[in-house]
Amino acid sequence: MFQERIAQPLDMEHSAFIQTEYTRKHKAQPYDGNSNLIDWQNDYWYLKDNEKFVAPSSLHSEVIDFTKWMIAEMNKRLLSKESYNELLKVHSTPKKGKYYALGFETFEKPYHTLFFHGGNNDGFTGAYILDVKKKMGICIVYKF
Repeated sequence: MFQERIAQPLDMEHSAFIQTEYTRKHKAQPYDGNSNLIDWQNDYWYLKDNEKFVAPSSLHSEVIDFTKWMIAEMNKRLLSKESYNELLKVHSTPKKGKYYALGFETFEKPYHTLFFHGGNNDGFTGAYILDVKKKMGICIVYKF
């Protein structure tokens, strides 16, 4: 295990990996697939990970803060050159033409500079695409 130093800290004031008073107060109320309000303050699936870091689902953020992270990633300002090489290289190939980097999905050339990640939980869905070569990104977040 290595310890990476952040090259340039980000001001992501309204983001946290474990819920805070601010994120709880400002979190959008989610709905299930039948348009019923989910009581996330009492729902099992929300309570089971409360106060815990869960790598694939713990980031509680908003679009402005998340955009700051995306820009920093595209400009490779957060990690060392060696760490970015490791982060963005092929780590597994589930099927021809598609591969996974660390936390990202991407494809073989000519799209090898596009990195995708998406996810959802009850009531919320999000996805982003980064083009590290062209320094462009798209983030889509919505609740249903």
